[in-house]
Parts: sequence; structure tokens; C-alpha cells
Amino acid sequence: MVIFGVEHPLLTPAIKDHNNKAEKERSVCQQRSCFIVDISSLSLVRITGIVCTGSAAYILSSCGAVHSWGNNSGHGANCNPNQPARIETLAPFKVTDMDAGSGHVLCCDTAGTVFSWGSGTGLGHGDQVRDLRTPTVVECLRGRRVVQVACSDTNSFAVTSDKEL
Repeated sequence: MVIFGVEHPLLTPAIKDHNNKAEKERSVCQQRSCFIVDISSLSLVRITGIVCTGSAAYILSSCGAVHSWGNNSGHGANCNPNQPARIETLAPFKVTDMDAGSGHVLCCDTAGTVFSWGSGTGLGHGDQVRDLRTPTVVECLRGRRVVQVACSDTNSFAVTSDKEL
């Protein structure tokens, strides 16, 4: 189970005593403007990384799949923000690294291709693009073999296999 808040999601173990503990957690959530997300569908996923924006959470699996939930979580308009799901746009790729700022996410795959989505100025698609609902290739980095990405609230960074920033 996940308790998901305005600032970040909090992963908690599955609740065995649904009547008592769940009610207490729901009460805490109502006071803090958050909601509960059941992540039991990910119980067989071997998690190698997790990052969060201010309104969504992202899990990187050992096979390179990215699962997410929350608002603007990379699924486009047709998603349930309370249900973890694999980001299908990234399904053909094996993601190796991922990071998030307060409103956007970057990831790179085994070929060194960088994808970004979310909102803000750190997406890497020029000043005119400030809102992307699904992962989109960062064209200015195409062909540069990126091996690591990093995000701050308003900036994004990529390190290439040649150690260029």
C-alpha cells in the first residue's frame, strides 16, 4: 500500500488489519490532503529505483520497465492516478536510469536515448514546450549515448558515456 501526498508518496507494507489500521491511515490522509494507492499489483516487480515528483511516483524495474501512478504520471489523459501501471510509451525500451524534479521526469535507455515528460522548464525540448503528458525523446541529445540523468526543480542534466555533462 502507498500513502500518496502532495509532497511525496510513502510506501507502507500491505495492511492485514483492514478495519483498524486502514481507517487510521485514511484519517491521517484526509488531514494531510493525500490519498492511498494499493501497489500490490507490483508485488512481483523487482524494483531497482524509485523517484517522485510533487504529484506522482515512478518505479524502475530490473527489466527496464517504468511503472507509475499519480497526476501527470506519463500515461497521457487515459489513466487512473490511483492505480500503478506500466508506462506503455516506454515499453519498447529498456530504461537504465531515471530521475525526477518537482514536476518532470527524465530517463535514459540502453541505447543512450533520453526521454522526458511532465511540466516545467527542465524538459529539454526548448522554451516553448512546458507540458508533456507522455515520455518524449529529447531530440537535442539524440546520438549522444547518455548513461545517467539527473533533475532539479527547474533543470535537467545528462551524462554521456564519454563523461560529458
